[in-house]
Amino acid sequence: MKRKIIALSLALITAFSLAACQPTPEQEFIAKKDTDRLIEQAGAQEGGTKLSDLGLPDGNYKWSATGADGNLKINVNAKIAVPEGKLPTARVTAAGFEQETVTKLFDYLFPDEKPLNTTSDISILTKEDIQNSILLIKKHIAEGTTEKDMMMSEEEALEEIERLEQALKIAPETTPSQEYPVESDGTMLPSKTGAYGNAGALWEEDILMLNARTDNANIVVCTPASNNKRTEAYFNFNYRKEKDVYTEYNYVASEVNEADGDLPQAAQGKLKLSFHDAKKLCEEFLAAGEITDMQLGRAYIVCDGYKNSPDGPALNNNPEHFAYDLYYVRTIDRSPSVSLVDMYGTVFVDASSESDSEQVSIPWMYETLSFRVDDSGLANIYWQSPAETGEVLSEDTNLMAFDEIRKVFEAMIIRKYEPKAQPENYSDIKDINIEIDISEVKLGVVRVRTQNSGGREGIYIPAWVFYGQKISNETYEGGNNLTLYNNAIYDAGIDKPLMVINAVDGSIIDLSKGH
Repeated sequence: MKRKIIALSLALITAFSLAACQPTPEQEFIAKKDTDRLIEQAGAQEGGTKLSDLGLPDGNYKWSATGADGNLKINVNAKIAVPEGKLPTARVTAAGFEQETVTKLFDYLFPDEKPLNTTSDISILTKEDIQNSILLIKKHIAEGTTEKDMMMSEEEALEEIERLEQALKIAPETTPSQEYPVESDGTMLPSKTGAYGNAGALWEEDILMLNARTDNANIVVCTPASNNKRTEAYFNFNYRKEKDVYTEYNYVASEVNEADGDLPQAAQGKLKLSFHDAKKLCEEFLAAGEITDMQLGRAYIVCDGYKNSPDGPALNNNPEHFAYDLYYVRTIDRSPSVSLVDMYGTVFVDASSESDSEQVSIPWMYETLSFRVDDSGLANIYWQSPAETGEVLSEDTNLMAFDEIRKVFEAMIIRKYEPKAQPENYSDIKDINIEIDISEVKLGVVRVRTQNSGGREGIYIPAWVFYGQKISNETYEGGNNLTLYNNAIYDAGIDKPLMVINAVDGSIIDLSKGH
C-alpha cells in the first residue's frame, strides 16, 4: 500500500503521549514500573506463555469500537507479526562510540582522500566566560534550583565550581583563532559542549568530537567523555556526488521490504540502484566497523515529492530524484528490537518533563541507525544514541497470551483517546472527530528505563506495538477546519506506534518517557 509523508510536517509531530505504565486497565492510569518485579516475572520458571504458544488468531486481528458520544471511531484490521525463535529480556545501557570503531568506519568511508579536520575552537572559554558560569552556578545553589535547572546535585555544582576555578587560572582573555585545518585520521579530539545563556554556561560537558570534511563529504562524531551526561553520542555522515548540490527528499513514496523489492512506478528509470544493492552497502558499512548485532528493521522509497508554493508545500506530481531510507535495529541475543523510528526523519525522545515531580531524568533517545542510499551510494548515515546490551536476564521470556493483550488494548485505546475527542477539553475547539485505524500489531523487544534511575540504564523487554493512523478532524470557534494526521498538519501516511503494551505484564509503555 502506498504511504506518503511530508518532511515539513515532521517538525510538528509531537511525541506520542501514551499512558504511563499500568498493570491493568482497572487500576490507576499512571503507575511506575517495578523493574525488579518485572525481571522476576519475565524469567519465572512457571506461569506465563512462551512465544510459540501465544494463541494468535487465524488471519488478521479485527475489532472496531465507537466512543460513547460518537466522536471517536476505532477500526482494527491488522496483520500480526511475531519473530521466530525466542524473545529475551536483557539489561541495556547507553554507550558512546569507541575510537577503534570510529577509526574503522572512517577508513571505510574515506579510503582515499582524507578530510580536513574542522573541529571548532568554540568550546574554548575565556576568563569572562568562566567567571560568568561560576556566578550562574552560585545563583542556582542559592536559589536551590541546581537539580531542576542544571541536572546536578548541589554537591556536584560545588565540584563544578572548583573545576571552573582551576580552568580560570589558564583560560585566555580572548578566544584564540582557529589554526589552519589539517588532514584528519579519524581521531576524536577532546572538546566541550553545553548550553550557553547571556550569563555564561548553563551546563557544560567534556566530549570527544570528530568533525572533518572534503569538498563532497563530511563526518561528525560526538561521544560523551563519561557516561550519564546530558550529551548523547551520535554519528553523522553526508556525501554529495556534486559539490553543493543538495536534494531534499521530503516525501515517502512507499515502504519496501525483502519480499517486495520492486520500485514504485514513479521511481522506475530514475533510481537505478536495486533495493538488494542498497541493503548490501549498509551491511558493508556495518561489517567495516565489525558491528554484528544490527539488522534491517524497515525501509522506504523517498523522493523530492513536494515543492514550495505561495500557499505552502505543494505535491510535485513528477519527482525527479529517488532514494532508499533504511532503518536498522539492535538485536538482543539474536532477536531484533522493534523499530520505533517508523517515519522519515522523526524520533521519539523519552525524558521526564520539567513538571514531573517524581524524578529528574536526563534525556535518552531511542537508538536509531538510518541510511539514505541513492545512485551515488551512501548519501547519509545517522546513528543516534548507540546502546550496549548487557546481561541476558531471560533467554525465553514468559509472555501473556495474545487474548489477554487484546483485552488490554481494547480497553486502553478507548480510555486513552476518548478524552482527546471531547471538545469541552479544549478552549478553542467547537467540534472534534478522531478516527483510528490499526494496520499492524508487532511483537518484539522494546527498551524501557530502569525504575527510579535518572541515568541511561534500562532493560530490553518484549512488547506489542500497535501501528496505525490517527486522523483528527477539528472545527474551531469561528468556523475554521483543520485535519491532523498523527498530530501533524500535513498527510503523514506512514503508520506510527499508537499504543505499546508490555508483553510480560500487560502494562502500557509510554514512549515519551521510556517506561
